[in-house]
Amino acid sequence: QSTMLPEDLMRHFGPQLNNPEFLAATTDGFFQATIVRGRRGTAMPAFGNEGLAGSKLDKDSINDIIIYIRSLNEKKKPKAPVEQ
Repeated sequence: QSTMLPEDLMRHFGPQLNNPEFLAATTDGFFQATIVRGRRGTAMPAFGNEGLAGSKLDKDSINDIIIYIRSLNEKKKPKAPVEQ
């Protein structure tokens, strides 16, 4: 019976996208390259020129995904009370 260590799982599945430290350390260019090229050896397929089953995302769609990923961190922050 094989037991995967957390490091092995992270290599296969990748980091948590709502991790504030990961988001702070990761550039938009890294996200763009990952979406276009995928990540070999992980569950992340390519969505660029030779995308999954022929699907290809345009630049605007890729940037929309990055904006969404970055918003995941915003959802974790407590909201400031609204002054009236």
